[in-house]
Amino acid sequence: MPTREATGRPVYVARRQGLTEQVQEALIEMMLEGLIADDAPIRIDSLAEALGVSATPVREALARLEGLGLVIRSSYKGYRTAPRLSGAELADLMSVRRLLEPEAARLACARCDEAFVERLAGIVAEQRRSLSLDGVEETRAFMRADQEFHRAIHAASGNRFLASSADELGGNVQRWRHFKDRIVTDADHSLAEHERIVEAFRSGDPQAAADAMTRHIDRLAERLRAETED
Repeated sequence: MPTREATGRPVYVARRQGLTEQVQEALIEMMLEGLIADDAPIRIDSLAEALGVSATPVREALARLEGLGLVIRSSYKGYRTAPRLSGAELADLMSVRRLLEPEAARLACARCDEAFVERLAGIVAEQRRSLSLDGVEETRAFMRADQEFHRAIHAASGNRFLASSADELGGNVQRWRHFKDRIVTDADHSLAEHERIVEAFRSGDPQAAADAMTRHIDRLAERLRAETED
């Protein structure tokens, strides 16, 4: 909010974002570990007390999570966690990812340099280090790296509208795969597909990068569809 000097001119004070980001990450962790139930009301005051913060960063974090599709806000009822995606919703979501993410990969490959390729390779190496998925921490580390891999490519596309749309859709899939009564069963497949995407980037061929991403999204969709049919 602006304040005013003696001259009457407004003075804008920058707000610190670090606390909101920390609260956002904490809320995601609580959702993934089942501490915040699916499709349940969210009590802002209770969360603020549990996290040892004021209500303001909790509200700001929830607004961000709403943008990622992790929570829903309705008039007069406040926030609640998003319900599970149905099989049909998941199929629709993946069809849109298939439109966006190969294009992001094509654009990113056309613009990237060796440093970016090494960054992608480093993210994949982090995934490999946590491939055993031994406990919540390793599973979360693997999936954080998974999300970072895709977001890095989205951002490198140079198209902020494409990047923000792809980030939001990817966040929904991440959450769906983390339901507490399921485990990630396709980590090795996902890792191998990411490695092929990195090799396509390393070749400097934008179409090869797009094709590798298309294959990854298609195979991921097949695996997710198989899980919903179990």
